[in-house]
Amino acid sequence: MKQLAGLVPRQGLSRCFIPSIRNISAGRVRDGEDEVQDVVIGAGVVGVCTAYSLARQGRKVKVLDQSSGPAHGSSWINGTLVCPSLMLPWTGPQLIPKVFKSFFQPRHPLKVHPSTLCSLDTYYFALHYLASCRPGHSKRTTRRLANMARYSRHCLEALLQDHQELNDHMHRKADGTLQVFDDQAAMHACLDASAEIQHAGVPLRVVQDGEKGEIDDLAARLRSQGLEALYLYSPLDTNGDCAKFTEFLEGQCRELGVAFNYDSSVEGFRYSDGLWEISMPGRAVRARNVILCAGVGSPRLAAHLGLRLPMAPVKGYAITVPLKPGVQQLPSNVVQDSNKLYLAPLGPDLVRITGFAEFAGFDVSVDIRRAAILAEQADRLFPDCLDFDRAEYHAGLRPLSADDVPIIGEAKPNFFLNTGHGSKGWTHAAGSGKLVADLVAGRQPDLDPESYSLRRFFSLHQKDAPFDFQLGTLGLMP
Repeated sequence: MKQLAGLVPRQGLSRCFIPSIRNISAGRVRDGEDEVQDVVIGAGVVGVCTAYSLARQGRKVKVLDQSSGPAHGSSWINGTLVCPSLMLPWTGPQLIPKVFKSFFQPRHPLKVHPSTLCSLDTYYFALHYLASCRPGHSKRTTRRLANMARYSRHCLEALLQDHQELNDHMHRKADGTLQVFDDQAAMHACLDASAEIQHAGVPLRVVQDGEKGEIDDLAARLRSQGLEALYLYSPLDTNGDCAKFTEFLEGQCRELGVAFNYDSSVEGFRYSDGLWEISMPGRAVRARNVILCAGVGSPRLAAHLGLRLPMAPVKGYAITVPLKPGVQQLPSNVVQDSNKLYLAPLGPDLVRITGFAEFAGFDVSVDIRRAAILAEQADRLFPDCLDFDRAEYHAGLRPLSADDVPIIGEAKPNFFLNTGHGSKGWTHAAGSGKLVADLVAGRQPDLDPESYSLRRFFSLHQKDAPFDFQLGTLGLMP
């Protein structure tokens, strides 16, 4: 993999949204001050979906982001997968031994950098993570993730029906997900775990040989390598370029009257007379409601309001690689369970490869050795198919909550959170944006908001309300 030596991540990706706050009690700035109903902080896919849902309800919205445009953080180069069928959480008692093994296995998908062990925030996150790994919690967590995923997929499908040109614009290609296992034992373990996702209402079935020709050919090729291939089909599973989607939706927001202020670093907050004042260099914005959608920057902002969010930035790698001439595009997403390797078709001739989870603080540099491992695993899975001589390598941060469930809801008077989506932000963005918009507007939400509230981390006995949202009206059920 000599071609990796001179590669660095795209500059845009390294500008993750990490707002600076100098004075939470900053005095009012009258010059250049304006007032809106709602201010959304963060212009990634979650923030823009939130702004869109608010604007669709006729509200006056302004979006602030310190970057120069939309989707410049976690949404810039991601896995492209929108997969309700993959809503198994990053928590559970079976995962704790894997964390310890990762310290002694350099090629392990998980890596904890020693520098993070010097931070108290790491231990605060770890305590909440361990609490979320207790026996019995995984089913509840899976149910919450699956409920949000299928609701979000409904919201996304409604948006795509309104803007059908978006399907091509975001290079939507995949139909379902092909999962690859080292042996039958691993395959049956996945089937058992996926039953909980199906129980939560995600339509999911195993496609038998002969049903889908393209998938049969791909599965046969993988089985010839001694692997087990299982096509778990859900009509909800698809993919798309998250950044292109966000850029398109930002344009739709502007048509609805949403204002976007880029290159705007938030410096402080002040709450008075039922209004929030958000201070920036030389000016301020006043709003009745603030919605924090700042991804990995959310804990730093929230901390200055006396809120401590159990979140951590988790580094992941992405490789965008062209297909070699004459190679047919993947018909579906492909996931290799043992390596936590994800591949998705991107347009007619590109494949996006993603994987790994590194606790490395806010470092987004590409570790050449780790990137080479990811490329090697993909090349072994599909030999002579991917042109790594022309590949681009990137690293970015996922805003992971301690239980892998997004944190959504009102945390202070008229101050709302929509963050902590981890690796599932693209899958959950449309639904979480609609949920928080309904809460801001005082509408009855379609999901139980307590399942996603920050309060869940401090409640010993919490039960989820029944969820009976139906997808059949949009033709998403098989």
